[in-house]
Amino acid sequence: YTARWDRILAHVAKQTPPHTWLSSIRCVASDPEKPINVMFVGVADGQPPIGEFMLRLQNAADLESVQLKYTQEKLVNMQKGTEFEIDANIAGSAEKKAEVKKEGQ
Repeated sequence: YTARWDRILAHVAKQTPPHTWLSSIRCVASDPEKPINVMFVGVADGQPPIGEFMLRLQNAADLESVQLKYTQEKLVNMQKGTEFEIDANIAGSAEKKAEVKKEGQ
């Protein structure tokens, strides 16, 4: 998984639009049969850079099911900004269920 994370973080480093700042990247892997979920949380100076960031994340080969969780206006350093969370799944990270064979098969 290390090479995959290297590619994801390199993509984010190069593809985060101007006037968009990430404050956290979180990862959840609660069920091995479901894909690993990654959350990108940050602030932008409006809705357009957030939409652009989503489109750029959708172009990352290692991410799938990219979706906007929320946006909300927030006061940051005495200026209005738009806080956001974008969630995605890491492609190919779900383990396949082992087939259970019945006796005699």
